[in-house]
Amino acid sequence: MSTELIGNCGYTDGERGYFERINKAFGLSEVINFSVGYDYYNGIKNFCDKLSSIISEVYSDVRNNAKIMSFLDERDREETINIVEGLNEVCKMWARSCSDADRAKSILSLSASETRLKSGYKKNEIEKTARKVIRGSYSGVSSSEKIRLLEKAISSSVIRAANGNAEKLAYLLDIEQGKGDNFLFDVLFKCEYDANPRRYTGRNGKEICSRSYNSNILSEAFGNSTISSNSYGYSKKFSEILGKRFERVCKEMEDDIDKGIRNRDYILDSNGERLKRLVCHAMD
Repeated sequence: MSTELIGNCGYTDGERGYFERINKAFGLSEVINFSVGYDYYNGIKNFCDKLSSIISEVYSDVRNNAKIMSFLDERDREETINIVEGLNEVCKMWARSCSDADRAKSILSLSASETRLKSGYKKNEIEKTARKVIRGSYSGVSSSEKIRLLEKAISSSVIRAANGNAEKLAYLLDIEQGKGDNFLFDVLFKCEYDANPRRYTGRNGKEICSRSYNSNILSEAFGNSTISSNSYGYSKKFSEILGKRFERVCKEMEDDIDKGIRNRDYILDSNGERLKRLVCHAMD
């Protein structure tokens, strides 16, 4: 006499507890929130929608802070790019690519026009000059006057800002180096950024592209899952890891059914329908 098929996980094949058990066993439920264990379609849809929303938030963050991208640590920017690419690859698995991913990457890689320095001079020249402003000692010019003089020179001219004071003129000419107002603008912007980088934060409240910013994105996407434990600075294999987890779920299902065929076990029609939905949506 045939009996109802029991899966290797110990639950009746196709019932709700069966799906919940294998989702947990193969690491799906730690990443994707299934309202019920067998509702893969909505679970995957909602998960991809969440990742797409996170990507769009990153794009909004970097777009709002595009002017400081050149001054950020290159490795931190690369990590943000890797995360965005990794999240979007997961969305692509189910044909839900986020258009904001490429826009965010364009800004983070400094390809977008809005990231370009106003003067066109190299970043290291601007950084070197900004250090002179902050740390340099100029006779007759106090620390509190340095920034104020730059602001006046940008809004009017070096000569007018000095207002006939030879020491102030010498300071401004040493900073300006004959490179024009736009160079002074970039130097001033760099000084302001260095003075308070925490002004430039994302929606998660962390400094843009910082390690804590990137870590927060991963936590929002995957919680405490091991899927987000890739080494810092390297490409992310989120889609590959998730794909393998789904393959293992499907293999478990296949093995259980093969066992049932050999033993001439049966599956209730209602449970069988759930199994069909699982295979269709996991492999879609």
